[in-house]
Amino acid sequence: MTKFSKEYKLQAVKKHFESGLSANQIAKEFGLQTYDLLMYIAAYEGHGSKIIYEPPQVTSEFRLRLTLWAIEHQASYVEVARKFGFVHISSIWKWKKIYIQKGQDGLKSLEIGSKTMTKPKKLTQDEQAKRLAELEEENLMLRIRLEASKLLASMEKDETSG
Repeated sequence: MTKFSKEYKLQAVKKHFESGLSANQIAKEFGLQTYDLLMYIAAYEGHGSKIIYEPPQVTSEFRLRLTLWAIEHQASYVEVARKFGFVHISSIWKWKKIYIQKGQDGLKSLEIGSKTMTKPKKLTQDEQAKRLAELEEENLMLRIRLEASKLLASMEKDETSG
């Protein structure tokens, strides 16, 4: 998915109002998805150009207010964007689903943002050598067990057939 600058999105929104062209035509011209452009147009209509540069801060209260309003008014995503200036369709969909399944507490308990991935700790050469020795020893033990199992199975087979 291509990420467009805020200035680029605002330029597309303004062209919609200035040119009289359809959102579909402008979306094609700018390489945007039509529905994304419609969301930005609606947010712009409700909040002006400021909303493109300073989107609303997402708090548990904001999520709850937006979700309750969207459900109560059976609002489309575009209507939500116009009212709240929030244009992320997947988040709105997810919040509504969580609210319906788990209620206010489920929605309030959501963590904002994605968890940061921690990189595994780099081992020193001594630690790597020690780990290699441990793995080689474990490998040897597993081979011995396997051979012992095979030998035992062979002996049991000989006893039953002989």
